Amino acid sequence: MISDPIYRAILDGLEQRDVFDGDRFEACVVGLLQDRFPGLVPIPGGNDGGMDGAIADLEGEAYPLVCTIAERGLANLTRSLKRYKKTGGKRRKVVFATCRRVTPQKRRNLRSRARKLGFTLVQVYEQRAIATLLYRQSDWRRDLLRLDGSPPALSVLPPRLRQHLIELEIRGRDRDLEWLRTTSGDRVLVGEPGSGKTYAFYRLARDGWGLFLTSESEAEIADALRDQKPGVVIVDDAHVDPSRLARLRALRAQGTHRFDIVASTWRGAENEVRDALGVWSSKVRRLELLTRREILDLYAEMGVTAEEFGLEKDRILGTLADQAANRPGLAVTLGTLWLEGDWQSVLEGISCSSPFPANGIVSRRARFGPSSLRSGERPCCDSAARNVPSRFRWTREPATGWPRSCARIRIWLSSGFVGTEPGPGVTSRRGCARRRKRPWPTSTGGTGRS
Repeated sequence: MISDPIYRAILDGLEQRDVFDGDRFEACVVGLLQDRFPGLVPIPGGNDGGMDGAIADLEGEAYPLVCTIAERGLANLTRSLKRYKKTGGKRRKVVFATCRRVTPQKRRNLRSRARKLGFTLVQVYEQRAIATLLYRQSDWRRDLLRLDGSPPALSVLPPRLRQHLIELEIRGRDRDLEWLRTTSGDRVLVGEPGSGKTYAFYRLARDGWGLFLTSESEAEIADALRDQKPGVVIVDDAHVDPSRLARLRALRAQGTHRFDIVASTWRGAENEVRDALGVWSSKVRRLELLTRREILDLYAEMGVTAEEFGLEKDRILGTLADQAANRPGLAVTLGTLWLEGDWQSVLEGISCSSPFPANGIVSRRARFGPSSLRSGERPCCDSAARNVPSRFRWTREPATGWPRSCARIRIWLSSGFVGTEPGPGVTSRRGCARRRKRPWPTSTGGTGRS
């Protein structure tokens, strides 16, 4: 049972169709999604040509947003897309939103039906995704469900959402989830950024296992502990402020309600978090990265098939798996960008040059890109940095067996996917690699091109 009263009330409200009508839900969805789709505008009225909203992306005419409060979402999507085509709509992308729950099988059915009609289903915003957005936006929560009140200091949702939480099957984490459920006492979950720590916590919290710490106020936290009585308090990204752990332990010692503290952190900050929480190594679980097969299965569940590339689709999917670096969080980000139509920047590595800093080394940008290189040429950032797009990212991160000063870049060139990995000791204070004449080390420890 979810012990977050606001979130529980939102879910209950979305189940009650008599609380709001379809027009109000459509207006609410448009308002909630405008941060994600800045070009989104509502299309009210019955003669809407299958569009409840129009999403402009500067790649042609706007494509449709389809909203429904009906139980039969598949029939509604089918009817809307057929009407859109019949009225002369030319785009073949669609976003679908519903106040109903959508199981993984229903999500696959929606994608399959859209594909059969010639459309790419960019995203499905179902009940829990809508509830997450409403939880953070009190004005729309009051307008749609007439719910007031601020979220409590302990919440079923994580404090910092990079994007809406997509409901996907958790892969390769069965033993980790079982360890979290069955191990007692304070404990620490360690994993690389993007490895799925926050989503694993969210799935457990959603089922009533625990609540995220979302406030810095000791008074608010103490009130929430007394009112909500969680069995587990989750401190996500505890390395950001380890003193939160000490304050929680002090509140637990002063109060009558007992609870476990479960913290997550990166590998580089494991010892600091362990010391702050006062636990031994037996209370630490280290998340392993997913296998390549699991990442490909995750893409398939999201609907990323690369069918538009024909015979090249297997190579394209392999490139997407490489870009994800075995991290499910990064794979979801890439898959979302792909479905939104930004496939070129995904393949080029523009959007995914490790937005998650590896082992705590923060990524930095530099002006660098393939337009300054001949096909297959090794990059020299000092000479190429002046006349290329600024959106290309240069990511500084340690590679296996390499010093921290090493940088890794992967660039998509017209001739194919070329890996470029400058060797140790070749970075200046500005992070720009200089050309070296000796062989280049590969990620497997040898030399030559990757």
